[in-house]
Amino acid sequence: MERTHAFTSKGAKLVIALGVVASLGFLGACAPQAKPAEPAKAPHATEQTKPASEQHLMVYCGAGMKKAMEQVKTGFEAKNPGAKLDITYAGSGKLLAQLQSTHKGDLFIVGAKPDYENAKKEGLVQDNIPVANHTPAIVVKKGNPKHISSLKDLEKPDVKLVLADAASASIGRTANMIFEKNGINAKKNIKATVGTVTEIVTAVQSSNADAGICTKDSVSEAQDVEAITIPNDQNINQIITASITTFTKNQDLSNKFVAYLKSAEGKKAYSDHGFLPVDK
Repeated sequence: MERTHAFTSKGAKLVIALGVVASLGFLGACAPQAKPAEPAKAPHATEQTKPASEQHLMVYCGAGMKKAMEQVKTGFEAKNPGAKLDITYAGSGKLLAQLQSTHKGDLFIVGAKPDYENAKKEGLVQDNIPVANHTPAIVVKKGNPKHISSLKDLEKPDVKLVLADAASASIGRTANMIFEKNGINAKKNIKATVGTVTEIVTAVQSSNADAGICTKDSVSEAQDVEAITIPNDQNINQIITASITTFTKNQDLSNKFVAYLKSAEGKKAYSDHGFLPVDK
């Protein structure tokens, strides 16, 4: 009897143990299984592409048309969301030198066609479009205290004259050509040469000079100065030209910019600041 009782106790314990294991197995089978981790998704193609907001055009522009070009910049960027114009203003000679030395940039906009032609000969730019007239004029102090009415008056001994440097700015070369065309010898009256038409206007405004040769448009909005017109038969007109560089990295956007310059809105930006259209 004792031996049977011992066996029965041991058997009972074994049955209980097996039941516990079976229950745990059943619970494990019923428990929700964890999903395997999904592989990370690759970024969508549009996330890897530069947004339009990073499309920049590098523009070389003559300093004498800064106000008009700033209006062009505002209008063009508004019509082409994301496009940005990075503009360098200087005399055309300096701009050409930068183009030659860096071979970087997208557009070359200068105040006289010969500067474009020099760039074209060197293979730096594509075909150009005429933008506006950049007509030379005599700039004098408001009220014209020296009573200057003609090129000949610039030879008077009491006239202090300021001109643009012929190597730096197209208006400097044009002024020399106008003097030569009309037999004007005013070298003794030249007190300073500067880099841009803006500096000529500033010199006359501050009375550091009595007169200078600049452009009508550069005087149209300036304070304390006025322009004396040079007769057509004595003058040498300048035409502002715009061209795309041969090494632009954004031909499509550059084409859009040139098209904007040719549009009514682009032309208005120039006429608003005293530039006459090329068809006049």
